[in-house]
Amino acid sequence: MEEKIKELLAKVKFEYEEAIQQQKEMINRGEYIDESQKQDFGHIEQNHSNFIAYLLNPKETHGMGDKLLKAFLKQVGIDEYYIDASKCNTKDMIERFISNLNPDKTEGGKIDIIVEDGSHAVIIENKIYAPDQEKQLQRYSEYAYPKFKGNYKLIYLTLFGDMPREDVGDLKNIMRKSYERDIIEWLSWCVIIVSDKQSLKKEIQKYLNLVKYLTHQTLKDNYLKKVAEIAIEAEEIDNIIKEPIINEAESYICKLFRERYVYDKIEEYAKSEFFNVNRDSKSIRISKPGWKGRIQIKTENIKGKWEGMFIGITYGEEMDVKEKLNCFSCKPNIDWPYGFQNIRDSYDWDTLSSCMTIKKPEAAKCIIDLVKEILTEIEEKKIPM
Repeated sequence: MEEKIKELLAKVKFEYEEAIQQQKEMINRGEYIDESQKQDFGHIEQNHSNFIAYLLNPKETHGMGDKLLKAFLKQVGIDEYYIDASKCNTKDMIERFISNLNPDKTEGGKIDIIVEDGSHAVIIENKIYAPDQEKQLQRYSEYAYPKFKGNYKLIYLTLFGDMPREDVGDLKNIMRKSYERDIIEWLSWCVIIVSDKQSLKKEIQKYLNLVKYLTHQTLKDNYLKKVAEIAIEAEEIDNIIKEPIINEAESYICKLFRERYVYDKIEEYAKSEFFNVNRDSKSIRISKPGWKGRIQIKTENIKGKWEGMFIGITYGEEMDVKEKLNCFSCKPNIDWPYGFQNIRDSYDWDTLSSCMTIKKPEAAKCIIDLVKEILTEIEEKKIPM
């Protein structure tokens, strides 16, 4: 089995070397962003908002009119004629100030990007690494609903299509979109649309490559993901751990083991007990119809590792601190009002040597058992959910 895996790794490596040659050609054409730019530009949310708004603005100097806007609307599932470009208000598309925050934070703030024509609006809440502000989407809905008489779309845009912190069950017109899929596909269309404008095409291609870097879709990332898919089939990871590429792909291999042998098992259990399950790149939320709260398993690490992975009860907004539940060891706070548990205490989730342990049923069982304990205390103590 392990010899077969080594053969597959060698084949994938050859494919990767060919892809690297293509990348070098892109660098020579000036379509690739260097390491310093990735850090200086890529991690600042405002930079992304500025460039996206520049492309969406039908009156900008790119000279493409509403072609790029229409391509975006079509990509995210909105009618391409939803915004009348001839009436588009481009005065404050970025960081539009609504008003100062009111005491309960249900009104006010700034909108990252808004494209509107006076009667229809597309609002984008752009999240790269910054945490959600309390009731942020609710505030934007409170602003848009009367101003546009309900004719608005509110896009919650994150790198991987993650769920917003707040409960948006009662909010209308909200769409969850990602850089990983929607922005990359839109930019790919933009490159084609502007093909006769070489300078603009180069800038869009460069930004597209940056987004691929941030969403782990570079040529190297894709190669390491293939390595992870091969490695997970190994009967004993220790038998191939000496392969240099296995160590290089460590984070991808561990992520795949966690998703397949832990996340999937937790979701399977929750659904078997007729719970609702929502899952994204950094969390699992378990709830029932009618609950405002949820049992949440969540990482605080923006790169998706399980350093600082917690489980507890959350409500999507800051809450008064309550009495700690017996099943939790960590003290309550405004985000985890009944306390929480650090799952990191049970297993080492982020090293190759731990992968075979994660693969065993006990790894998922320890979390599922904790979920059962939480549910028992919710019922016994009549915790309002």
